[in-house]
Amino acid sequence: MNQVSRRTLLAGAAGVAVVGLTPGAARAATEGWWPTPGYTVGNSGFSQHETSILLSTVGRVTEKASLRAGSTDIGAPVLAQGRIFAADQRGIFAFSESTGEELWAYAYPTPPNVGSVVRLAFEDGVLIAGWDNIPGAPGGSYVSLVTLNTATGAKIAEAAPVNYGAIQDITADRGHVAVTLWSGQRGFFTEVLRQSDLGKVWEDVSHSTAAPVVSNGRVLLRSARQDRSQVRDLVTGAVVATVDGPEYAALAADDAGTRFYAAWGAGVYIVDASTGAATAIASNIAARHVTVTPTRAYTAWSNGVSHGVSAFDVTAARPVFWTRSFPAAPLKPIIAGGVLYVTVPGDRVHVLNPVDGTSIATPAFAGVTAAPVITNGRIYLTDGSRIAVYGL
Repeated sequence: MNQVSRRTLLAGAAGVAVVGLTPGAARAATEGWWPTPGYTVGNSGFSQHETSILLSTVGRVTEKASLRAGSTDIGAPVLAQGRIFAADQRGIFAFSESTGEELWAYAYPTPPNVGSVVRLAFEDGVLIAGWDNIPGAPGGSYVSLVTLNTATGAKIAEAAPVNYGAIQDITADRGHVAVTLWSGQRGFFTEVLRQSDLGKVWEDVSHSTAAPVVSNGRVLLRSARQDRSQVRDLVTGAVVATVDGPEYAALAADDAGTRFYAAWGAGVYIVDASTGAATAIASNIAARHVTVTPTRAYTAWSNGVSHGVSAFDVTAARPVFWTRSFPAAPLKPIIAGGVLYVTVPGDRVHVLNPVDGTSIATPAFAGVTAAPVITNGRIYLTDGSRIAVYGL
């Protein structure tokens, strides 16, 4: 299909109320916003607010539109305030959620590296974007970070370039932006900036996040060099708790903001966001992603030879409910409208019943390169060259 222009993507979307976001799970809100790839700042991957595409209806979706056809390295969109925000090698774009009309475009001062995906996040009327680029220094990869006005696309602030770095994650919460980077000189490290001007607030050159996860204003950092983990206040950088030994990689947080779900070694743990105390919920599993509901954790795992998704009870340490194997390492599972979506690169998006892991018949959903976005009766899928929009 050709790039959409002035056509209806979502009847009635213009009537959705636009209100201020509050910390925690409410940031995604009942408006159907999808402000960050993991849905909430806790990277829970769990949306209770989809009411149209359900287990009983997902098999009937068809492609309705295509955004940015012919793109290179386009990533999954984020949605807020009735707008779809997406980025590719040519720029950052905003589309009307209701009509598909392109509203504005932002041109990079220096373009992203070929093969890299621009990271996007939304908070309080501001779009945060970060990307790797090489402006000419021999062997030197630089990170660019900007904030844009979501109404106009005008640049609000730009951070000083981080030399010899590669961006890993962006998390926006409570007026601050946490960025995890990697460099050959430093290894993994985390910087926290003010959202208003992208000025640096604090930095930890020894510890870093493993995924874009905030739990009630706190982040869980790990240090392979020092064999320890730290819970730190996102805003102040103050150390809340230190755990020596384990290097907990926080992959998600519950919507209540009380605990992290983290991987360490061959296990999955619940880590208290106040004390750092940990409880094992799974063993002998090489977790790469975790998606959390009030009662279950869905863990995407891979040991390099076998790959799959397993469902666990998070109310107590119990055996696995079910496991499904896949031909390659799955991306982050997403649950929306009571449907579980598992993206397997080089294969397809597998649509499952989250209760027992059985497959649901749907369109092919092949060649997808990022976890899907499901909101307001639409499924957004990217294969790197465009964003396909599915609906009933």
